Amino acid sequence: MSPSYTLRRRLAGAGIVVLLLVGLAAWLFAFEEGRWVGRVTSRPETLNLEAVEQGNLPVNQFVSLRDHWAVYREHAETFRLDAAAEGGQRIETLYYPVISDMNPYLLELAGLSRAFGGIDGIPSDEWPRIERMGVLVRTDSVQSLKNVPPLIEFPDGLFGTVLHAETDLPGDERALLSERWPDIDLARVIIINAGHRPGNVWSMIAYGLLGSVSWAGGLILAWRLWRRPRITLFSGGPPARWCRAD
Repeated sequence: MSPSYTLRRRLAGAGIVVLLLVGLAAWLFAFEEGRWVGRVTSRPETLNLEAVEQGNLPVNQFVSLRDHWAVYREHAETFRLDAAAEGGQRIETLYYPVISDMNPYLLELAGLSRAFGGIDGIPSDEWPRIERMGVLVRTDSVQSLKNVPPLIEFPDGLFGTVLHAETDLPGDERALLSERWPDIDLARVIIINAGHRPGNVWSMIAYGLLGSVSWAGGLILAWRLWRRPRITLFSGGPPARWCRAD
């Protein structure tokens, strides 16, 4: 068997593996895009925070927030190792609650602010606890704790897709939220994946076709490689001759 023939077979084998992996990845992307088909509109629906806090979950899974309070003081986060970051780790995912003007937490906080001469004067052990939570924001745009606002703000609006803790989050993030807010029924809380736009049917079809074409190409190449006979050169007598070795 000539070295060039062996090299060609190895390259063909590598090509088969690449095609199958590309096809598998494309099908996974198609599945992810397809999760949103029929669950979202092309434009985000403005979320009524007060209604969500009362247990009325949105049907549309693509939403936006306008008037809301971001309670950064109650944040939770996961980290990933990063040698270039301060302390050797970087925030991977940050969660923080958002509440409406009528949330009991905000009303209690206003009373404490008046009693202690401002929000900055409230002692740490006097801060209220969130007992009615309807929405958590999930973001990966904050990289370190020093970039997290310290208390509570009235930020600009945001948009994103809706996630549910019990079905859409990895196990470590579900455990984090349950530990951070043990008294909150996370099944009744929606999580806005900030800045994320949902997939659509055309993306699903495109990724599905790419996956099918890649797998078809890989299987055809594998069949041809398996069917191609090996060639051995014999030089046993004059003249030298090529023979098939089955």
